[in-house]
Amino acid sequence: MSITMNHVPKRRLRFRLLLFFLLFAVALTVWFALSLREQRKQREGERTYLAEPALPVVWTETLSRRMDVLRAYKNPTDADIAYDSLIILPEDRKLPLSVESGAVTVTGIRYEIRSTDLKDLIERTEITDWETQDKNVKVVLPIQNLVQPGTEYRLDLTVKTAEAGELHYYARILQDAAGRAGDFVALAEGFSNRNFDYDSAKENAVFLESGDGGDNTSLGHVDLKSSFNQLTYGGLKLTITGEADLRLLEYNGNTAIVSRSFLASRDSEDQSQMQFEIEENFVMRKGPERIYLMDYTRTMHEIFLGDQSGFSGNKMYLGISEDGSVQAESSKGKRWKAVVSSGDLWLLDGARSLYTRIFSFRSGVDSGIRAGYRKHRLKILSLSDKGDIDFVLAGYMNRGEHEGEVGISLMHYDSAKSAVTEQAFIPSTESFEELWADMETLSAESGGSMFYFKLGNAVYGLDLQSKEYIVLCADAAQSNLQVSASQEELAWQDTANRFGAATLVQMQVANRSRTNINAGTGQLLRPLGYLGHDLTVGLAEEGNTWDLNGITRELPLSALEITDNYAKTPDPTRYEENGVLLSDIDVTGSRVHLEKLSKTGDHSFRVIGSDTIVSNSLEEVAPRVLTENSAEKEKVYYTATPRGFQDRRARAAASDAVSFDSAPRMQVDKQSDDGARYEAYGQGKYLGRFQTAGEAINAAYESRGYVRADGSMLYCRAGTASARNIKSPEQSKDALLAARQNGTALDLYGTDLRAALYFVANGMPLLAYSDGGAPLILYGYDRATVSLYRIDDGTYFKLTMEEAERMFENGRCDFTALPAAR
Repeated sequence: MSITMNHVPKRRLRFRLLLFFLLFAVALTVWFALSLREQRKQREGERTYLAEPALPVVWTETLSRRMDVLRAYKNPTDADIAYDSLIILPEDRKLPLSVESGAVTVTGIRYEIRSTDLKDLIERTEITDWETQDKNVKVVLPIQNLVQPGTEYRLDLTVKTAEAGELHYYARILQDAAGRAGDFVALAEGFSNRNFDYDSAKENAVFLESGDGGDNTSLGHVDLKSSFNQLTYGGLKLTITGEADLRLLEYNGNTAIVSRSFLASRDSEDQSQMQFEIEENFVMRKGPERIYLMDYTRTMHEIFLGDQSGFSGNKMYLGISEDGSVQAESSKGKRWKAVVSSGDLWLLDGARSLYTRIFSFRSGVDSGIRAGYRKHRLKILSLSDKGDIDFVLAGYMNRGEHEGEVGISLMHYDSAKSAVTEQAFIPSTESFEELWADMETLSAESGGSMFYFKLGNAVYGLDLQSKEYIVLCADAAQSNLQVSASQEELAWQDTANRFGAATLVQMQVANRSRTNINAGTGQLLRPLGYLGHDLTVGLAEEGNTWDLNGITRELPLSALEITDNYAKTPDPTRYEENGVLLSDIDVTGSRVHLEKLSKTGDHSFRVIGSDTIVSNSLEEVAPRVLTENSAEKEKVYYTATPRGFQDRRARAAASDAVSFDSAPRMQVDKQSDDGARYEAYGQGKYLGRFQTAGEAINAAYESRGYVRADGSMLYCRAGTASARNIKSPEQSKDALLAARQNGTALDLYGTDLRAALYFVANGMPLLAYSDGGAPLILYGYDRATVSLYRIDDGTYFKLTMEEAERMFENGRCDFTALPAAR
């Protein structure tokens, strides 16, 4: 039997094999694509893209304009949060409001009015009638006649929503007894608008004080000493974008402080756009015939838009700004550079000439009233050689998971995944200004595993792995906490006592090591500040206090020691003079300023001189942000690009992915109250929170500013008239002496004389003490003299201003006022 075999032609076999491989390749490609798609879905499911602003804003209609826009707060907060919004009520007290621009549905409205210190409830009303148009709500608050004209109150407007629950909007309200608030606001708004037109701005020139004292090199900071060219934006021909945020901050009938912030833009000659964030601050006083502009400050920050034109040579140009507003950090290997500018975080990759916007609250949808609200700041904590960044976001959260909250968000950027992950969120009841002041004091990372920060009156350490925290210092104020400028070292007393303690604790953040410094028998130690990395410590003898006019004021020091933190020299540098004690120590930069005292009694001293210690051991650190002059923009800021970065190859990318899913909400327990009631503001900036009225007032005086305490304005330099004389000053002596004795007086100890005259200008005679301890009543002044009443013998006398300053300075400026007169 023969077998016949059918042979398949080779050509047909090759065709079948090719077809098989093609089908296999297609199947593999489909499988790979589906796999990638599934992985992408999983990744996107694990992280959230920063949501657009969803919470509505509330515009008030007052003084014949829309102004004092209010932002939402998800949680009730304290009185200080309303410091930047003063609403003038209409004569009939019916206040129109507009709830706008939110992605929520309003289901209820109520409001509550309290005294500014929140102690007294004045009114609580539920609103049942409002008008809705396209999710915008028009409502009128029918405020009752329980509010007194000329007295400020705190308004808490609560808007209930279907999607976000209850939202709080805070402001202060006032019935204008003097009827001048509209004139002040109109002057500020008109001044601001005229600066955009060269010819119209000539009307503003009458307010300028241009001269040798002004800085005419920058558009980033402009004041009344600037040139007319700076006032009119150097000819940039800007246009306001969107709606300006006009706010009445303070007003008492005779003085007013107004702010105005807005976005402005212009198209440059090469058709690229420039955008700027601008904020103006006006301080005004009513004169006999017109309103005087006492102070004007404008800040201007250019927004880096990511255009390739922002790079030239080895420079990244960030444009117009002001000193201290730009941060730049390089990785150790110099491949990467991280930059914070105008609230945005950028990462530059030198190897690929790639620049990426890592984080920003800016929105392509919102006009800027919500997303562009500048009540937050970013700070770079670390930048690795992989391009990973740890950074902190602190303040009011404009959008995203925590929109409507104030707090600290710890963030990590993973360069390989091109995504930001939130590591922890720490909510706070502080205002943004207070919170950022805490961050500027201490917000530092140790090896990527611990985060050390100051919040309120305590210092905490947060373990980024376990998400647990420890309290390092429970009372920063009374423990005299000191932190080095680099935030690499900190020191505090182990016992809370403003005069000192037997033991100091010093810590190095990088390795978390702690060292105790112990006092000798009968001595107290007090940390005073850092000269670079070296701690300055004061030594004092227990009980050797300075009792001034019946009150224990301070504990003078017997010596200073400057400790070498890195032990280059084993023994500390000691400053000491036989028979001389030390006071008023100020450690700033590379210098220690001090006063010398001699003892005149068991608890009395007198000033015999001053001295300055200069440290020559501080290493010069090359600036990471530099400036140069531009023909178009005057002073502009730039930073060097990282190694290998080529401006002609520069490419932009955006990383908008932010994951909130795994971040714990860390509610830290409040440890103590620092007793710091006095907050100072000046030239549009927050100057700090102070333990004493004198410290706060002196800071505000230097910046032509004002001081707030317990929800109200305590002091305003612009409110000091050129002359004042109070009749019958002898009638106030008993009340002043009694208030000082029982501790109910307003203690103005340490307030410079010219600043203290504000209280006399406003009808408040001052109890004062001469350098010999004689009690006096300061009741009048003019440009050349000060009028005084001597309590001991009932005589009246005058001193020249210079003589009075000298006498009171020698007596430590010991002034007292009656708080009821505030």
